[in-house]
Amino acid sequence: MVAAVELIRERHGCREIILGVTEGNKVAERLYESVGFHRTGEIDAGEAIMRLDLEQATTERQD
Repeated sequence: MVAAVELIRERHGCREIILGVTEGNKVAERLYESVGFHRTGEIDAGEAIMRLDLEQATTERQD
């Protein structure tokens, strides 16, 4: 998962990644949280929306 995030950051120049995780899928939520995703509080079509700020994650890694 970390490698996938790094690939997106480096090759595509993205500033954030947004994804949806099925409500109640705690295993997936914990995986995404382990690399820095946070729930936004939004629900779309039964999925909790999670966001990773790649600019903030880069800054935190450099500190």
